Amino acid sequence: MRNYKDITFRYLKVQRKRTVLTLIGILLSVALISAIGTMIVSMRDKLIRDAVRDNGDYHAIFQGVDADKVIRIKNNTQISNSAVVGKEGDAIVSRISAKESNPEAPAYRFLGVKGYDSDALQLLPLELKEGRLPQNPGEIILDYWVPEYLPDKPKLGDKIKLNLGVRKDSDGREMAGSE
Repeated sequence: MRNYKDITFRYLKVQRKRTVLTLIGILLSVALISAIGTMIVSMRDKLIRDAVRDNGDYHAIFQGVDADKVIRIKNNTQISNSAVVGKEGDAIVSRISAKESNPEAPAYRFLGVKGYDSDALQLLPLELKEGRLPQNPGEIILDYWVPEYLPDKPKLGDKIKLNLGVRKDSDGREMAGSE
């Protein structure tokens, strides 16, 4: 009785075309599976990079945390980076013009003012069109549209005065969208 090895080699020699086509099919299927795996990993990496670019480089947000708990979070050995963002208040930027008015919308443009520590400026996605990041207390970054609606249309480096307060609805409750 012949062993299977001899029979297999003889069959492969006789059926050369079929053998070559089978090997090509195996190589192409392995290449296809590898290419699909690479595409999936690349797409996942792109989605992660886009999320970091759009939202910032962080994994969790804690809202409404007391100051003593903030210190405990920042000093936790299992947390590599942390930042503090605090709501300073809301300021009225300008009154809505008659042609822009909507009976259901507020009559004013509001600006939500937040305070960031230096770590937050590194973790959050900030793209400056001009100027630099704030380095001293009292310096701010404004969205591109804000100077157009402020009195005297301030330029980069000008001083502005904002009256900060808390936005409330008609029932006297603080508005959720003003955070």
